[in-house]
Order: sequence, then C-alpha cells, then structure tokens
Amino acid sequence: MRDTDDVQFLSSVTTNFAQRMNEVAGESRFCGQDAFEVLSLVFGDHFSDQDLASAGMEKYIALAAAVREEFEWPGYSAEHAKEAVEYAVRWWDGDEP
Repeated sequence: MRDTDDVQFLSSVTTNFAQRMNEVAGESRFCGQDAFEVLSLVFGDHFSDQDLASAGMEKYIALAAAVREEFEWPGYSAEHAKEAVEYAVRWWDGDEP
C-alpha cells in the first residue's frame, strides 16, 4: 500500500488525476496541486492507493462536489470523479488506461 508519504505515489496519482480532469475540461487548467487539494478534502491528507481503489459512489459524489466548489466547475459530475480516480489508480498500478 502506498500513501501520501510516498512522493512517487503522490506525484503519479495527482498528476494523472489532474490530467483526466483536463481531458474532461478540454483545456489544461488543472495541475497536481489542484488534484491534491480536492483529493485531500475527500480522502484526508494521508490517502492511499487502497483508499482510492476502494472508493464508492459516496466518495465520488463528495469529490465531484469538491471540484465544483473549489474550482467553480458546475458540470463536474460523480462519474467524472470516478473516471479520474480510476485513471489515476490504473497509472499508479502500472496499467496504462
């Protein structure tokens, strides 16, 4: 299990989560720090790959709400959040999405 104490894990997950957000947005407006901010709001400051991989719909709903509020992105949905988390976890696990 890797968590936010692991720099490689943190860098990979936040970069790939932000990349997926940018693909949905259709522009490059989010960075890894942005991703860390919203992931931390939902999963806490020390989330792990297992926390992300086992997230359920309630976490995706909370994550989408955090993105909408923090980044003023009204169209960001729980499905977008789910896709971004799954994308980030797949890259971390070594499986290209």
